[in-house]
Amino acid sequence: MKLYLVPTPIGNLEDITLRALRILREEVDVILAEDTRTSGNLLKHYDISKPMVAFHLNNEHVVVERIAQRIANGERMALVTDAGTPAISDPGFMLVRECIRIGVPVECLPGATAFVPALVNSGLAADHFIFEGFLPHKKGRQTKIRQIVENEYTTILYESPFRLVKTLEQLAEAAGHDRRVSVARELTKIYEENVRGTLAEVIEYFSAKEVKGEIVIVFEGKNSNQNHNQNHNQNHNQNHNQNKNQNKNPELNEMISNGLQLLGVPYRWGGRTVFGIDCSGFVQLCAKSIGIKLPRDASQQVKCGNDVYFLMEAQPGDLAFFENEEHHIVHVGIIIEGEKILHASGKVRIDHIDQTGIFNEELGKHTHFLAAIKRLGVRG
Repeated sequence: MKLYLVPTPIGNLEDITLRALRILREEVDVILAEDTRTSGNLLKHYDISKPMVAFHLNNEHVVVERIAQRIANGERMALVTDAGTPAISDPGFMLVRECIRIGVPVECLPGATAFVPALVNSGLAADHFIFEGFLPHKKGRQTKIRQIVENEYTTILYESPFRLVKTLEQLAEAAGHDRRVSVARELTKIYEENVRGTLAEVIEYFSAKEVKGEIVIVFEGKNSNQNHNQNHNQNHNQNHNQNKNQNKNPELNEMISNGLQLLGVPYRWGGRTVFGIDCSGFVQLCAKSIGIKLPRDASQQVKCGNDVYFLMEAQPGDLAFFENEEHHIVHVGIIIEGEKILHASGKVRIDHIDQTGIFNEELGKHTHFLAAIKRLGVRG
């Protein structure tokens, strides 16, 4: 009878602890997961097979008493979230509170959480700080921003990439453009980036590019920069890891180059020519150009190659497969650099890919949902 709170990696799979793996593998009967598909991939990667139960913000208030009672009756459960430590801007608080209320032992393992490395790596004061999590979207947002800019301590915020620039601009409007800030993006992942500077500098930087990934904002406290050496060249220091996943395999680079030559070719179901091509025909043609023979349909192509369990581990030239609501493979594309995918949908085009799937900026939504990533076997 016990509830374990088990942190999971926020990006790099090596960040899970040996103790966490032992608890998940040996000490629990059931794993409560914010998203059973995401956690399922993590467990599969570490060869852990345990029953999972969905436990997320939408159902937490409904199932919390029932789950706590199951633990009280003798079951051992672990709570994990998609990334990081449970209950930190994630589900968990209500279950912990209920378990404590009815006398169920609760044990929280130390482990990954995004705001700590973002704070320590920011160069801003870390002796006293306030963690705010996500700001309100509407009601109370301006009031909270005014409170933050008047606080003498460093403040840490989580933010969506789509609202990052807006939030920075609102902070600048309330605090002035000279207040220092650090924005950490995609921590521990291939495209990790830390951008430090004044609000004006960081706003200018992110306004000039498409922002993607998980964001942590570390905001300087009021008056803490009075003795700061204004060396903005250092403050603008960025961690350029964009090329870390650059594929050194010339054959796969050639395959991508051949695919790029087909940009704009119209989509045609069953097509495999420059007059019209479908998604699996496009991938098959690109693979054939470097001597790799693939089946015709995406549902067959997904059986080829080696599994890549997480998008963060993908390399240019890997194939990404997408599924419909019935979990049937219905689409395929080629992953290229810069968190992009080359695929045939309406036409041969390049779109952004994230852990959810393909995001079409013209439509402003995800059009395909990621199911699997495969790495083709080619000579290095």
